[in-house]
Amino acid sequence: MKEKLLIVDDAELNRAVLEELLSPEYEIVCAESGREALQILEQERDGFSLVLLDVMMPGMNGYEVLEYMNFNGMLKRTPVIMVTAADSAEDEEKCLRLGAMDFVRKPYVTDIVKRRVKNAVELYRYQNGLEDVLEQKAETLSNVNEIIVAVLTSVLETKTEESKEHIQRVRLYTRELLKFIYEHSDDGNGLTPQTIETICIASVLHDIGELLIPEAILHKEPGELTDEERLIWQQHTVKGCQIIEPLKNMENKDYIRYCYNICRHHHEKWDGSGFPDKLVGDDIPICAQAVGLAHYYDRLVVTKGYSHEQAKERIQSRLFRSFSPVLTETFHLVADRFKAIHERNPEPARTF
Repeated sequence: MKEKLLIVDDAELNRAVLEELLSPEYEIVCAESGREALQILEQERDGFSLVLLDVMMPGMNGYEVLEYMNFNGMLKRTPVIMVTAADSAEDEEKCLRLGAMDFVRKPYVTDIVKRRVKNAVELYRYQNGLEDVLEQKAETLSNVNEIIVAVLTSVLETKTEESKEHIQRVRLYTRELLKFIYEHSDDGNGLTPQTIETICIASVLHDIGELLIPEAILHKEPGELTDEERLIWQQHTVKGCQIIEPLKNMENKDYIRYCYNICRHHHEKWDGSGFPDKLVGDDIPICAQAVGLAHYYDRLVVTKGYSHEQAKERIQSRLFRSFSPVLTETFHLVADRFKAIHERNPEPARTF
């Protein structure tokens, strides 16, 4: 059964172009006005996997439709891609601020439209199907993790450039940090072998919130982001918690708690300058502290091309700012293991 898309545009030609482009893969419903679109959405509240919404329409424009959908909770179930002829950062930022998942520009570039629609529909399928999948197949925590990885890896790699190797390395780095802390502190710092393994499994989802951040923002270098785009990107920590929401009824409450804390807090900093909650010191959960350092090291050596020694120096320079004294010292004591993990799990060559 095909996924159902709603195309909203007052211009018949524009509707026809998108319908011809997407109908081989999806069931298409069209609306020629914002009000007609809302009537259709009210009648079939959970019936659409995606709405392609034109910005400039007479009567009720795309911004007003999007605002209505956001206010009435429709965006929690149905993602929206805005369609615009404008090439304006202000227009893009307004769409994103009102809750759009992404946008495409006219005239249409076939491959871009198909890819962004595919990404959005796959995310819809994940959000609305995960709970059923878990009920049917998740007999153990390990099985849950395997299911999640299988469902998300292809979407993560396509949309966020988050490779399965990165996810695996962060998991292994996190284990080395927490295992050392457990073995070399008098009280284990509240850790046990079981909690360490649960945290490592939960770390797989650390950047899952980036699935809800537009590709146009994810594919920019940090220095290229506008202030508003940076704030939107920082919301991936909060949005990750929203994606985890379907898991809340699982029996393993510790696993869900670690997933939540890691998603929300892995960008917090020891001095309180992080986000989203500006937590200070040990108010940051240890699971999020460990994943945050593991993630940071991997970005240094993979994305920025630092050598292992340069990465060690960089992390040392963040002592008392980004990372705790205990975690920083632990990292230096297990740094050789980090290097070995990176060498055993290299990033695959990109194909273009």
